Amino acid sequence: MCERVHGRDEGISVEDLEAVRAAGYSQLLAQGFVIVDEDKRYAENINAVSTGFRSYDFGEPVAISCGATPDMLSYERMQDEVGPKLRDRVKELERALGLPSVLVNRG
Repeated sequence: MCERVHGRDEGISVEDLEAVRAAGYSQLLAQGFVIVDEDKRYAENINAVSTGFRSYDFGEPVAISCGATPDMLSYERMQDEVGPKLRDRVKELERALGLPSVLVNRG
């Protein structure tokens, strides 16, 4: 297994990646979407908010994201507007397709 993954100009340890993944899953459970902390983002010039989706047509879950430059998509806008709307649209899609939440299928 690779011991370091390179993002920005620095390496990120496997332990750091596991901690970010756990924090993201906690956000997903608490609010239904994830925003990566600014100091942990791979691309400094992109803000993004994401949620999960799993269809029977896919072999595994996918992330549905909305991203833009920080001047267009601030942290506050991601938290208060875009994240909740993204979560709600994906829940509508799950209901329309008769699918359980991606959280039910976590492996």
